[in-house]
Amino acid sequence: MPLITQHTDALAFVDPDPKSREAIEALVKRELPPHYSKTLHPSVPASYEPQFTPALTAEHERIAAGAARSGGIDEKRYESVDEPSEGFDAGDAEKLQQWREALKKAYTISTYMKDRATNLELLEEHGKNAWLVGNWQMEPLQRGLDTELAATKTDIEAVQAARRARQAEVGAELAGLEKSWRDGVGRVVEVEVANETLRQQILGRMRQGAA
Repeated sequence: MPLITQHTDALAFVDPDPKSREAIEALVKRELPPHYSKTLHPSVPASYEPQFTPALTAEHERIAAGAARSGGIDEKRYESVDEPSEGFDAGDAEKLQQWREALKKAYTISTYMKDRATNLELLEEHGKNAWLVGNWQMEPLQRGLDTELAATKTDIEAVQAARRARQAEVGAELAGLEKSWRDGVGRVVEVEVANETLRQQILGRMRQGAA
């Protein structure tokens, strides 16, 4: 997709004729570099390029490829645990192992739920204040961006005003040059007509003299 998405006439305030604008645009494009439509203007600052960690980059690639997630946190560890269907028997090694696995999962879930409850309490106690502090820290950045945006708009308006004034200055000169060109072409045509008339007169007299 080209970076230039808005069309600007070369002499929008002087040439109202669409054909004239097309001719001027063709001359302007002839002077532009080959890749002007895909290259940023030098006045445009370079865009921010985020630097992701290798793990996050790999995750982005996985999501883009539509592959299933592998590794990471095992969510089944935090699911509810059902006790083994058969009763506890310390003498049965297989049953004892089943109970140990169930107890291990229960401890994991208990720790997770306890930490989650603690985090929810902290969020309820400090979440609003932390959010407000975060907004307060972002306000200087927003003010800086607003100032930069206002300055850019002012620069655009100044360039547009200068462009309009410059075209208004040369408008009269262009009109005079065009009139001179038209008058010159008219005189050339008149001279050609006069030459052809004189030539026909000379040929007519030569025919009369020959007769």
